[in-house]
Amino acid sequence: MTGLGADDADSHQSFCDFAARVAEALGSGWTAGRRGQGLRRTVLHGPGGQYLNLAHGDDSHRRSEHGRIQITAGYGDLAQHLAVAEGHQQITVAATRAAADIAADISRRLLTEHETLLASCRERAHRDDLARIRRNQVLTDMRKRLVSVTPVGEDRLRFGSVDDPVSGELRVRAGGTVEWKFTADSALALELATVIGRHRGSSTR
Repeated sequence: MTGLGADDADSHQSFCDFAARVAEALGSGWTAGRRGQGLRRTVLHGPGGQYLNLAHGDDSHRRSEHGRIQITAGYGDLAQHLAVAEGHQQITVAATRAAADIAADISRRLLTEHETLLASCRERAHRDDLARIRRNQVLTDMRKRLVSVTPVGEDRLRFGSVDDPVSGELRVRAGGTVEWKFTADSALALELATVIGRHRGSSTR
């Protein structure tokens, strides 16, 4: 891989300077930074975890993108909490427009939805964290009660052997419910059926 030539380096720096002016026009809390080693690619970081990717279309092989700047919302680690149809906000603007005008376009066409989705992602992440804590607590309690177990992945435990009266595997779901798969001798199976039947009877009253 060859390094950037003088013209390319100047072009990249000029684009970074332009992005910095856009960040300034967006207001307090916005900063510009480089994005990888691309010629004219940069990122804007904003308050509350807002993140925008800027790319100059002249570096694209698609002629239809030349003379345009593509601006895409990013979500970083929170992207895993986006639904399939969410998080694809993107606009393009003419590269000849003033930084203040582009900032106004960003605010009007991107930021409101971006902020809303970021807030939703943080709420979903918080719920997932709580569910993970509940699941881990159930797993810990199960380990104590089953005495000797083998962890399988992050949500399963395997217990017993073919020589034991009961053996099997369980999975603790995110909400804390437990899925069991076990093999037991007939006497113990009847005892378990009695316990299960008692609870089923109470739930149907």
